[in-house]
Amino acid sequence: MSWRVLLYSSIGAALAIGVGCFLFARLFCQWHRIVFVGLTSVLIGIATVHALAQHQGYFEYSQRQQQVLANIISKAPRFEPGTTVLLVDRTPTVAFKAWSMCTVVSNCREWALRYIYGGSTLRAMYCAPGYRPRKQFSEECHFEAQEVTV
Repeated sequence: MSWRVLLYSSIGAALAIGVGCFLFARLFCQWHRIVFVGLTSVLIGIATVHALAQHQGYFEYSQRQQQVLANIISKAPRFEPGTTVLLVDRTPTVAFKAWSMCTVVSNCREWALRYIYGGSTLRAMYCAPGYRPRKQFSEECHFEAQEVTV
């Protein structure tokens, strides 16, 4: 998917809705300008409320991610190159909710930690023992005597 496709489809949808509002308003003869302005104002208001709600959702994701990352950083201010960080989510939804928009939670956390620590060899894994939020697509970990496999 390309952001340009989404951008162009949004512009096309806005133009189509605008033309539709204009044609609908023409049905009201002498009141067509007032109807057009009123109708488009309502639609712009609805779109604005939707955009603000979407922004609030992303803000909440950001706050959850920052909290999880702050806990990691407070416990481990530095890592050696090539270190693998294993986040065990016992709740098991705190970290998962923070990265619920990601297909693979480990990948998103890994990118965030690599950015924060400035290390491209840092690896990160996510584990929620006994919980598979995405069913067969979830990461699953197994604790053994000498190792953990994810």
